[in-house]
Amino acid sequence: MNTLKIGSFVRSKQGRDKDNIYIVKRIFDKKLELVDGNGKILSKPKIKNIKHIEALDGSADKIAEKFKENKNVFDAEVYSAIRKFKNQ
Repeated sequence: MNTLKIGSFVRSKQGRDKDNIYIVKRIFDKKLELVDGNGKILSKPKIKNIKHIEALDGSADKIAEKFKENKNVFDAEVYSAIRKFKNQ
């Protein structure tokens, strides 16, 4: 299984959002803050238990760096990165 880190692409395994793809914004305790730039925006991320997600191959490295450096990230960047990941 892939390791989880900030900027990783993940897929929801359970819940209403099953099979949705997100980017990890923050990791705390055994939970994750997830964003997709559309329904779950940066100002209101989805909180999900770590055991309810599946780590996918790949990460959004540019977005991860911005998260780590507390730089501005736009929802459009997140949305675009997920679309590119899906179309690979």
